[in-house]
Amino acid sequence: MSKSDVPSPEAAILIIEDDDVTATELQNGLLGAGYVVRRAGSADEAMGALKSTRADLILMNLMLPDTDGLILCSTLRATLPAPIILLSGRAGEVDRALARESGAVDLLTTPVDLNDLLVRVKGVVQDQRSAVSGQDDTPS
Repeated sequence: MSKSDVPSPEAAILIIEDDDVTATELQNGLLGAGYVVRRAGSADEAMGALKSTRADLILMNLMLPDTDGLILCSTLRATLPAPIILLSGRAGEVDRALARESGAVDLLTTPVDLNDLLVRVKGVVQDQRSAVSGQDDTPS
């Protein structure tokens, strides 16, 4: 396995998911792949967590108990550089378009295939880091 196959140890992912079983499955899979994971069960918990914790990527359920996921996605994208992958039981073309309009980089249908999720997460984290390191290389 090459160094590029292993996620950077500081890659931090925030899972915003109100279903404890789903959140635990996602958390265990991401931890097993070497990511640092924090969980929030609601928009309020997520906003609190983001005040004290960095997130390189946010995985968020579209249906949250205290807010519409598209609204939260738009709010987070307006204030944070972290990319967002939305999770939903519905993922038709209209749903995907609405997800992209709200600022999400992807919309995955639940239940999520863990291998597919890990591939997508790795790609998004690498893209995000490349974009950030590319900004760091610009002369001042």
